[in-house]
Amino acid sequence: MTGITAVAAALVGARYSPAEVAGALGSTNPVDISTALAAASVPAVYIQSALVDAFGPSGSLHDPLALADDLKALGFDPIAAGRALQALGLDPAHVGALLFVDGYSLADVATGILDALPASTATSGSWDHAVMGALRQIPSISGAGGFTTTDAAQALQALIGTTCDSSCMAEIGRAMFSAGYSASDVAGVLYSTYHEPLSQTYFDEPVGGLGYDLQVAGFTSVQVAQAEQAAPIGATDVQIAGSLLATTFNDGDCYTALTAVDAANSDPEESALAAMTQAGFGALRVGTVLDLLLQGQPLLVYQDLYYLGYGLSDVELVQFKLFPFNEQAFVNALGAAVPENDAGGGQGAGVLGGVFVKGLGSI
Repeated sequence: MTGITAVAAALVGARYSPAEVAGALGSTNPVDISTALAAASVPAVYIQSALVDAFGPSGSLHDPLALADDLKALGFDPIAAGRALQALGLDPAHVGALLFVDGYSLADVATGILDALPASTATSGSWDHAVMGALRQIPSISGAGGFTTTDAAQALQALIGTTCDSSCMAEIGRAMFSAGYSASDVAGVLYSTYHEPLSQTYFDEPVGGLGYDLQVAGFTSVQVAQAEQAAPIGATDVQIAGSLLATTFNDGDCYTALTAVDAANSDPEESALAAMTQAGFGALRVGTVLDLLLQGQPLLVYQDLYYLGYGLSDVELVQFKLFPFNEQAFVNALGAAVPENDAGGGQGAGVLGGVFVKGLGSI
């Protein structure tokens, strides 16, 4: 160090620029070069600029990665570090990866990526999708394999706001979907990191929650259900049905999703409808599914609803809404399915095997 310190002092005294001095010291270690320039009384801001010039693609040392690995040790603040990496010719994903490897915070990583995006993208309505797209590439970049899906979500969250409410989680979900993350990846992050419940209730109505977040992100009902069934969530079919109830998926989509998660059961169709019933789907919604499956056979729809556990008033509503001109079928169904003087609900899902129409398939 004594040798290059003396050389640096002599060259600076001879009025060579800091960048010229940096390239003439015979060292490729940016920390040693920085120390020598500092000893020659070169201000820190000029030292950083000189290092970027010397190690950049057109510089005399031409080794961007050698400098990129030491930015934090060299005293570059996060913004200066990100811009130095841009000046070294690196794309947004590599800027983020090297900031991460160099020990900068997740917020700094996301800010560096945003700053490295083209101005037209960074100021557009889809800036968050572009940032997440770069974040998703980070684990595939050499040395950055420790960057996780949770890191990506938290990095983007730092740009959205300090706290993550439901709108923040929806924005993260949409960006992750756009970047190609799976439903299980997104569900795992929102559930485990942000503690999003499977469903929420407002004024006694199921609205929002994890299932809704995933739907808004762009995933199908089947992808939502399978993601909630998988680790780390491990939800039951009834819990999944409750989550789907708080979405805007139509009843047929909810049923199809539940048959997918109940595929290993002996009767996935019956299990799916029983889960919908237990989760709180009204008789009209389940009746609508049954009508689609049974192709306009009101007698079977009435009987199956009754044995799913719906009461006579519920079944009457279905008759009025779905089959207003099939009153005789309703009367026949009551005679076939309802014990004498029974004014309550049916015998429950436990007896479905004896009366339920099998082999319904999916919608």
